[in-house]
Amino acid sequence: MGNNDEVTRNEFDKFQSHQADLELKQWELRDKSRDHDEAINLGKRERAILFNEQKQTKNLFNWTLKILFGSILGAMVTFVVKGGLVL
Repeated sequence: MGNNDEVTRNEFDKFQSHQADLELKQWELRDKSRDHDEAINLGKRERAILFNEQKQTKNLFNWTLKILFGSILGAMVTFVVKGGLVL
C-alpha cells in the first residue's frame, strides 16, 4: 500500500506542476492579448490623426485652387471690362 500512495503523490505533484505551467501560460496570453489591444488602439488613434491631416491638406489644396482660378477668372473679367486688347 505504501508504494501505491507514493505513485499517487508523484502524479499529484506532476499535476500541480502542470497546472502551474498552464496558469503561467494563461497569464502570458492575457499579457499578449492586452499588448495587442493596446497596439490596435494606438493604430486606430494614429489612423484618425493621419485622416485628419489628410483632410486638412485636402481643404488647403481646394482653397488654393479656388483662389487661383478665382484670380484668373477675375483677371479675365477685368481685362474684358477694361476694353480688352486694343491695337
